[in-house]
Amino acid sequence: MIKGRTVNLRKISVSVDMPKIFEWYQDKELMKYYDELPVGAYFEIEHILRQNMTANDRIDFIIETKKKEQIGRLYLNRINWADRNLEIHTMIGEKNKRNYFFGAEAAFLALLYSFHQLGMHKVYGRLLEYANEAESLQKELGFTKEAVLKKRYFQKGQYQDAVLYGLLDREFEAFLGSPKGQKYLAASQGYFQNGNVEYA
Repeated sequence: MIKGRTVNLRKISVSVDMPKIFEWYQDKELMKYYDELPVGAYFEIEHILRQNMTANDRIDFIIETKKKEQIGRLYLNRINWADRNLEIHTMIGEKNKRNYFFGAEAAFLALLYSFHQLGMHKVYGRLLEYANEAESLQKELGFTKEAVLKKRYFQKGQYQDAVLYGLLDREFEAFLGSPKGQKYLAASQGYFQNGNVEYA
């Protein structure tokens, strides 16, 4: 488990988390912001989750509050151990939690984990062009826009561009030393040891 001030990241448990994840996947308004396959049947989603748990290039987390409420999921995908890079995805599934700090802190904790524990050189994210809140989150944490994949995904009845954002390890360290980065660290004060996330 990765512990933060307002949220924790814990490994997914299919038996515990599947009902809530299935509920989120049925939210069409939520899923239009993600490029995941439109699977609908309970057993299909469960099968995919179990496959993901055995993959050596992926780590799946549930985002939960300090009261152990499941509010979203975060996963690190396409982990390239040789070149030391990975892709990050963050989803706040609970509607009443989407306008809070939860998504930003969850992503920040995952970045600390990726760079400081996994030793990654680069973390990148892929967003649909109209995902304005997710774009703001990427920029908030120091990511920079790197490329546009023209008409990459079919969503909302038409083909949409995808935007790639990237963050290097040295850029993340510079972010941590900035006033904004210090605020993130200060917000999680007491949950870090020697500048690293507290793991349990």
